[in-house]
Amino acid sequence: MYIGGIPTWLAANSNDLSVPSVVFEPTFQGGFKDLVYKGRSGDSKQKLVAYKGIRASTLDACTYTTRCQNNGRCIATDQGPTCDCERTNFTGIYCETKLEVPETFFNGRNGIIFQLRKGLPILSLEDKISFYFKTQKSSGILFYTGHASDFVLIFLKEGKIGLTIHLNSGQLDTAIKPIGEFFNDNHWHEVVLTRKTSQMADGQTMCHVTLLVDEKYSETWRSVGHQKYILTTKILFGGSDEENQEKVLEPIYNLIGCMKMVYYEAGSIKLNLISLAKNNQQSVIKLGHIDFKCQDLRTSVPLPYVDFINQDKISMEEDSSDYSQVISLSAKNSYLVLPPWRFNSTGSISLKIRTIEPSGLILFNSGINEQKKDFFAVELINGNIFLHLNLGVDTIKIQASQSDKQIADGKWHKIEISIMKHQGRITIDDETEVFTKPGDSEEVFLNGPFYLGGLDYLENKNSYPTSVWSTSLQDGYTGCIKELFVNGAAVDLGDLAHQQNSGSIRLSCHSMPGQCYDRPCQNGGICKESWNRYECDCDSTSFTGPTCSRGASTIQFNGKNYLEINLEEELLTEVHQISIRFRTTEDSGLLFFASSGVQQDIIEVSLQVGKVKVNFRIGLFDKTFYIGQSLNDDLWHTIRLSRKGSIIEGSVDDDDSVKSELYGSGQVMSLRSYFIGGQSDISKSSIGRNFVGRIQQLVINTEHLIEESHLQQIQYHGKVKFQHVEDVIYNSISFLSHHTYLGMPQLKVYNNVDIFFKFKTSEENGLLMYNAGKNNDFLALELVNGHVHYIFNMGYGPVTLKDNTDSSLADNKYHSVWVRRPTRYSQVLIIDNYHKVSSSGLGENYYLNLDGILHLGGVKSEMYSNLPFPLTSKTGFQGCMSNLEVNGEAIDPNKDALVPSPQVIKGCQDSFAYEFLGKTYGLITYKYPEDKQPDTKSDTLTVGFITGVGSCVLVRIDSAQSNDFIELRLEKGFVVVEYNLGTESIIIAEKATTFNDGEYHVARFVRVGPNATLQMDNHKEITKTPDGRHLTVFNSQYLVQIGGRFLEAKQIVEHPFQGVLAGLIYNGNHLLEMAFQKRDGIKLRGSVTYLPSIPSDYKGKVEELTKLRSESLGQLHTTDNTESWTNCDDDDLCEGSGSSNSGTKKRAENTGLGRGVYFAGGGFMPCDDDEDICDFGSGDSDSSIFTPSEHDIPELVTMSSPTSISSLSSPQTTLQTVTEDTIWIKPEDTNEKDIWNVMPIDETTQPSEKCYDEKHNVQCDEVTQSPTEAPKKDIRGMSGTMSLVIGIILGSFIAMILIVIIVLKVRTGVDITELKQVAAQEEMKRYQFSSPSGTEREDYPSDTGTKSLLNGTKHNNNNSLFNGSLSNALSGDRAKLFKKANSYGKPVREWYV
Repeated sequence: MYIGGIPTWLAANSNDLSVPSVVFEPTFQGGFKDLVYKGRSGDSKQKLVAYKGIRASTLDACTYTTRCQNNGRCIATDQGPTCDCERTNFTGIYCETKLEVPETFFNGRNGIIFQLRKGLPILSLEDKISFYFKTQKSSGILFYTGHASDFVLIFLKEGKIGLTIHLNSGQLDTAIKPIGEFFNDNHWHEVVLTRKTSQMADGQTMCHVTLLVDEKYSETWRSVGHQKYILTTKILFGGSDEENQEKVLEPIYNLIGCMKMVYYEAGSIKLNLISLAKNNQQSVIKLGHIDFKCQDLRTSVPLPYVDFINQDKISMEEDSSDYSQVISLSAKNSYLVLPPWRFNSTGSISLKIRTIEPSGLILFNSGINEQKKDFFAVELINGNIFLHLNLGVDTIKIQASQSDKQIADGKWHKIEISIMKHQGRITIDDETEVFTKPGDSEEVFLNGPFYLGGLDYLENKNSYPTSVWSTSLQDGYTGCIKELFVNGAAVDLGDLAHQQNSGSIRLSCHSMPGQCYDRPCQNGGICKESWNRYECDCDSTSFTGPTCSRGASTIQFNGKNYLEINLEEELLTEVHQISIRFRTTEDSGLLFFASSGVQQDIIEVSLQVGKVKVNFRIGLFDKTFYIGQSLNDDLWHTIRLSRKGSIIEGSVDDDDSVKSELYGSGQVMSLRSYFIGGQSDISKSSIGRNFVGRIQQLVINTEHLIEESHLQQIQYHGKVKFQHVEDVIYNSISFLSHHTYLGMPQLKVYNNVDIFFKFKTSEENGLLMYNAGKNNDFLALELVNGHVHYIFNMGYGPVTLKDNTDSSLADNKYHSVWVRRPTRYSQVLIIDNYHKVSSSGLGENYYLNLDGILHLGGVKSEMYSNLPFPLTSKTGFQGCMSNLEVNGEAIDPNKDALVPSPQVIKGCQDSFAYEFLGKTYGLITYKYPEDKQPDTKSDTLTVGFITGVGSCVLVRIDSAQSNDFIELRLEKGFVVVEYNLGTESIIIAEKATTFNDGEYHVARFVRVGPNATLQMDNHKEITKTPDGRHLTVFNSQYLVQIGGRFLEAKQIVEHPFQGVLAGLIYNGNHLLEMAFQKRDGIKLRGSVTYLPSIPSDYKGKVEELTKLRSESLGQLHTTDNTESWTNCDDDDLCEGSGSSNSGTKKRAENTGLGRGVYFAGGGFMPCDDDEDICDFGSGDSDSSIFTPSEHDIPELVTMSSPTSISSLSSPQTTLQTVTEDTIWIKPEDTNEKDIWNVMPIDETTQPSEKCYDEKHNVQCDEVTQSPTEAPKKDIRGMSGTMSLVIGIILGSFIAMILIVIIVLKVRTGVDITELKQVAAQEEMKRYQFSSPSGTEREDYPSDTGTKSLLNGTKHNNNNSLFNGSLSNALSGDRAKLFKKANSYGKPVREWYV
């Protein structure tokens, strides 16, 4: 949007303008402000994004002060700020008074009429109708106004806003129909209609009509006539009187919903219609009871629906209008249960469906009698609707939709069924089929449950009628259903879904995009798009499962063995879907044979001369045909057979199918026995030979016979051995910590329970998953001492199933867990497809009423104490989890998580763990290749650790060309990360708790430029955003050190780590895995041991080490054991450190040496008045600042043992506890560097704790605890060169300050003498080279001006000219100096530069 003119570049391209003449318009001259866009979501004030040739005023009274309340908009006027209360429902000077918003509720049987006295209409040249409404119904009267035959009608039809206007000049019928949006969504919508008449030159009248909905959808119409005025005598809204209503209103239902702010404006007249009705104004007629308060339709109690036979009240909503609530059934096994369909002589059912699935059971209601013959069903078969009805005599089956018109096209289709006495009809959209109800009775009495969308197959599967093919195939309906009416009453589908199966039935209907583009099917499975999901065809693979990832069971046949399965009873069916996969080199053999025990029915599939012979026999009639050829080529081949009634179809692999028909017989086949690979009496088959080869993937009507036999879910006979193909890992995730979890959608296990997943861990305890439910229902899986416990409660008490494996499953190998519910009263836990444990439930155990999210891998920390009995988990699962499948649907935790966690990452990070513990301190280093040293703007470091050490280095990364580094360490048990990108060190720390407790913890550090985040376990993420300007790139990363910091000059490990490190990942490099694989650049030193798994008792080991360490620290009381690197740039880490400082001060007084530097190579340099170089940058030097004592030493002493724990008193001082037979010390008299010898210790005389003089690297006297030998102190003064350098630097700095003062004096006129005095005072305060007093040393332990000049570092104190001292000195009147300088357009720092 351009204001005041257009840019020259745009004017030059006038051909691109929709109105080219705008380039000739003069530019605007004047003022312009407060540009506001008004929209449905509120007002938004606009800001300029570019300008030219204008002068902007920053003076806006609303910017600095506003008293507008309740979202009132402040407007700056010449008289000051004022409040615009429009669109806020408030009034007053400051929008402080709440307006009463008039609203009313219509229940479909009431309405409001405003009737003027006859002969006195409202006349106007223009009028305006405005109101708000909300509803869930797709149809209803909204507003009507008119006089005589002229009227305006606004109504809702099929969820769209309709408009009908009739004037003398004609009639307008139109609507607002936005694509993909409906206005019956139970949200408020605004409607504004304006009419305006104007006189034309020829004497006629032009009427302009504008309809605006939600300030978003607008339409405008015009009509020409001779009517000058708009006449109004009657207004009604919400509903009308059916006896005296206008004809135009007859086909429209009254509104069921709410309306508010209903206004009619005509000229100067403005009628608040709801307020008039509420105040009982004389002209208002109220139809029925009017409730002047809107009710929430979603929570309102449905009206009772009366059963016509038993007068039972059922929770349904009585309403003759359409009901637009929508549900979506997302799984083949999801369904709802309704009351039985019963009526005396007249009954009806209607509903709308939407799907792309060609088959599925929509409705089913059976009778409860001994024969179980009575039933009613509606199903989809190959995209066509079929109606089934049997009332005890004969069954009728009607194809209600035409074959050339597919119902499964993704569009809404309406199904209407009505029965009156003995006649019935079924209508699909506009196509009607008539039928005669079988039987003599006029009533329909079906006592069984009325199923919507599927069936409960945990009951006896064979009890359902064979003519309903969906029941034999267990093929439920998947798609959307809405507007279900039973005997004229609307069924509250949303309430039923919430009460019964809220997991797999959603209260919405969205057409999702295709999902096969992600190629979810593994191992060559064929992906097929279904309704908002995908299906994988695994028939041609050696795998099963929702994504073809589970290895199929295979049987090797040698011509003598076979597999026999005998069913408990005869299985009757009219439909078969059979697939079988085989591989052989023999040209003939029996593959599969099925027979009946009471009939002559058979199915025979065999290989004959390289071809597949198929034979079906029903009664006395059979049909034989051949498919495929040359199939004995020792390759896998897949046979697919389909029988639907008398039509049989077969194919091999990708060959064209062969179709045949079985004439003369019935359609029902009876089968009892299955033979696979042969049979004992081979003479019964036509081939006469058993099969030699391998068979897998035998599936008959969704039953996987070989898999079920392998799992011993069905009984079989025969000497066969099962082979299992290894499962494929997919959708894997890693739980890096046992303090985290993922929040997943609720488990869809209302009736069917089928949960499969794989896990790998070395932790023996942890919660795998938990889903709470309504009342006391829940489902949980946990690891207890390395074994899986499955615990559930279906309302009759908890039941626990424990695996029966011999060894612990916490062996860092993948194990599969499969939970199934094969029957109503039993559930099964299967581990690794072999170990099976089953249990019978308590009570009726019909449904598992879960509610809320699925907690995967753990729960919130505060929930563990409230987990239901008998759950014992106190922590979450730590390890890998994959292949999560629930009731045949693959779940991807990476995509589907509702509550994600940074401690759960994609992929399985193998638990490569190393123990740093032994006779020598361990270290792992990795050097980047010289030509591949990365420069990074961001870094990510994740590591898990177990330790009892309070202070140590876990990981450090250094640069090859600069002082850049990142170091992750422990200080006093707190986790600290320090990093430097070339300017100054930045520290981020987790100080909420300590982590050297022997538990497993995960640290995650992320750096982006100078900013960083640190998160420990599931603790709150800590963010560091340093002040000032910083570099952003970590240059030339060269060396990664794990387990400490190695000093090349001394060949020793500084600040060693002791414990376990696992799962270390730095910028995508799995460093511990690289160490295990012995990759180039990786080097292991000292006592570093690979751990295949972390022992479960490792915490006890660490606790013992911690105890020994604490005892040693208690005896070595003469040594400063502050265990801290950290300077006080980080205030958080300096809290509570006063004792350390006081101890330092005391020792300094005792020694008399003052502050100084002990160099690693030997020698001491005091920090006198002339020397102020005691601070060395960011901590990456081999020197450090400390106040020496008699026991301080200039070198590190390395003492090694399997239980030695380091204690750090400074960056260069290490204290150890020795419990083994050797001490590593450096020889005093040797010219060879980096040579360490072993000195044996006499166990008979060695005390439990050895005292060492850290400074002189000698043992203390056991009695006096004083050094047995003290070398001479090496005290050095400062060289003349150093003094000259410092003098030059200070002189230059003073000269620059004088230049700044002179420039400011010239430009501002401020008294320079005053400024000099201030600067001199600050300089005296800052550059105090004499040894500070005790108090000053505590406040500024290691901060000097030279450090800030040389290194550019930042300090917490304000003892620096660049850190606020000068600004503080120039407060008050002196601040005018800076304000005045800034008025010239440049800040002080620019003049300084």
